[in-house]
Amino acid sequence: MKPKRLIIQAISIGLGILAACMVAEAVLRFTDVNDYVVLPVDKASGLSIHASDSSYEISRPCLENTVTDNNLGFHGPPVSAEKGKNVFRIVVSGGSFVEAEQVPVSEMFTTLLERKLNADPRRASDYEVIPLGFSGNGTFLDTLYFERFGESLKPDLVILLETEYESAHDDPRFTADGRVDLSLPVPSPSRSPSMDKFRNIYHHSKLIMNVFERLYSRYTELKQEMSDDLARMASFTDSASDSATSSVSKDQGVWDMGAKLMDSLVGTVSSVHARFLLATWAIPGTPTLTTQELRDQSQRSADRDHFPYLDLSPSIADQYARKGASPVWSCDNHWSQAGHEYAAESLYEYLKQNPKFLSK
Repeated sequence: MKPKRLIIQAISIGLGILAACMVAEAVLRFTDVNDYVVLPVDKASGLSIHASDSSYEISRPCLENTVTDNNLGFHGPPVSAEKGKNVFRIVVSGGSFVEAEQVPVSEMFTTLLERKLNADPRRASDYEVIPLGFSGNGTFLDTLYFERFGESLKPDLVILLETEYESAHDDPRFTADGRVDLSLPVPSPSRSPSMDKFRNIYHHSKLIMNVFERLYSRYTELKQEMSDDLARMASFTDSASDSATSSVSKDQGVWDMGAKLMDSLVGTVSSVHARFLLATWAIPGTPTLTTQELRDQSQRSADRDHFPYLDLSPSIADQYARKGASPVWSCDNHWSQAGHEYAAESLYEYLKQNPKFLSK
């Protein structure tokens, strides 16, 4: 075949692919309601954050929601920089369960908790519950986000909500003497206008982002399936006890790191004279060993640093058994509306039984 004909065929194939992509992009513009937003970088800290006072749509097989980000760039109600004289502020920090993009702001457990606290006519203060949740954050990033956005709010109580995800997905920085480096990252220098334009087109392409999201989602599903399979295999072998011991030993470095990061966060909260409460919840499907380790390690940290620890799992399980509504979505392991109600009720009951946490 002559080179000229090969070139013509290659161009024809390329134009055909381009035309197909353009058609697919046009179809997705009408059928894909998800907004694939580019997360801006906070100029003061270099941390990724949502655009302030913005919104975007998410769609799953079992849920749809409009995520409403406030003036700070977090899913939640507007936050006043000034703290009223009679206001008791509770800042709730964490990852995707605190961000709660699966439900409207009015149904977030933080909103429900605030409503419950303020429903008492005999209350001594007006309560504000402010979520500072950002998907993917672990304890290290929770600390940095609290430094940047939480300290200035002058909280009276800080609640950290963690699952086993936060404990195992941290990538902290350390100083030369081995301490956790809590300095905020420096914003990267501005890119060229042409590079910014290319990134803007790339991230606003429904086709590109849809394919990327699907591939990434499938990757995380396969990774979780492999993890679950390995856990099940270990539990059914004759040497299950040996496997458990080996797993604990293998993961101990992760838990030790988590304890060190928890020390840093507790110290940061203490420096602004706020009380601290750690709450955990085990995501359904987590291997039993990891679930128990989460509870044990959290309790050890609480005992060592002298702060209270609340395991939400028993209370949520009890409410689920009594009320029948699943705490998680059928297609998404995050809390459903019922799950947020259960979590709010669990925290409310704990705080009411321990009134010292609600007094200045």
